[in-house]
Amino acid sequence: MLRRVEITNFRSCENVVLTELKGILALVGRNGAGKTNILRAIEWASKTAVSTQPSTVDMIQLFFRAALPEVSLFFKTSNGSFVYSVGQVSITQEGSRAQFSVGLNEKLSRILPSGPEPIVSRTKEKVTLHERNQELAIGASTPALKALIAILPEEDQLHGLLKDVTSYFEGVRYYPLEKLDTSSRFIQGAVYQSWSEAMNVSSQFSDDSLAMRLIDLKLHRPEDFNEITELVGPNGLNIISKMSVDEVRIPTTVHSGNGGVDNAELETEENPSTPPDFYLVNFWPAGFDDKKKSQMPFGFDDLSYGTKRLLTIVTSIIFDRSTVLLIEQPEDGIHIGLLNKLTPMLRAYSENMQFVLASHSRDVLDRFHPSELRLVSLNAGKSSARALTEAEIVMAERFIAEEGPLSDFIETLGED
Repeated sequence: MLRRVEITNFRSCENVVLTELKGILALVGRNGAGKTNILRAIEWASKTAVSTQPSTVDMIQLFFRAALPEVSLFFKTSNGSFVYSVGQVSITQEGSRAQFSVGLNEKLSRILPSGPEPIVSRTKEKVTLHERNQELAIGASTPALKALIAILPEEDQLHGLLKDVTSYFEGVRYYPLEKLDTSSRFIQGAVYQSWSEAMNVSSQFSDDSLAMRLIDLKLHRPEDFNEITELVGPNGLNIISKMSVDEVRIPTTVHSGNGGVDNAELETEENPSTPPDFYLVNFWPAGFDDKKKSQMPFGFDDLSYGTKRLLTIVTSIIFDRSTVLLIEQPEDGIHIGLLNKLTPMLRAYSENMQFVLASHSRDVLDRFHPSELRLVSLNAGKSSARALTEAEIVMAERFIAEEGPLSDFIETLGED
């Protein structure tokens, strides 16, 4: 779980600090205040921690400011509390043509009562393993953690610790929910097979196809598939009455070699061990009645925008098993009545994973406790984020009990 985030010089976030983070958190503020930049900063640091590719320059970053970014993530795993810091530094290259490139400064420390104890640090090419007072050299822009995992023997204690840390960061995922799956309800078996193999090779595989995920759950994690069915069904969000994943196999035909009647097409036996020709993914919206045979199923792309967003959120929670979910504007296209159901569901799952939501909606704000909010504002092109003070939380609770919703109280603070 993330406990604290420090962001310096990342797009509009010149100096943003989030503290005392719990299982669920809402970044609230008007459009353009910098909520997305905070989520992107967390994503950038997490992806750098687990990347095997050289760090590159973010052109949007250069547009906002000349300084390069630095992000520190304070987090807790089953092996203890840690802080991982990463920052880009410019590298001067000699030659006739001026080129701009970046290197990395990184540090991983264990947080002890006496203070942070360095485990690994790196400055450009030089990597230091502090517990054994050993120095190594890697490419200046190559992230250190995965590089060390690759060269350390598996029985090395540091190897296991770094695996635990990178496993945590691999579970930090950003969900912009901008581009929803447009797959046909018919998915070629060979296409799914390729998708599945790519997922097995890299947990950072970025194809978020909902249809593919549902097929995978149905085949390999049927209990999780059933859990999604319950969550979106009549006893949950009540947006889908039924959904199914079926295999479609087209019989292979051969011609007999004789003429006349014998020259007929013969069906060959199907081999159930081979992938089917197609998978058929169908949805029946809320209100479907099994007794009415005329009700036709829908493909995912035929569902309403709000239903698709909710189904994507629920499937992502169950399929990805993320440690931290960074979710943009979950309220878009969703009826207020469904928001009343979605927020308690997220809260229930926050015991095992962490949710950081960005929203400008009063309806979302009103469903959080005052201590779970971070107010994001923009002043002179610089974003800031703050929690309510203890006095403000007490006042907010009294306001909610006696006068009105939390969003009305926030307006009295004069926050932008």
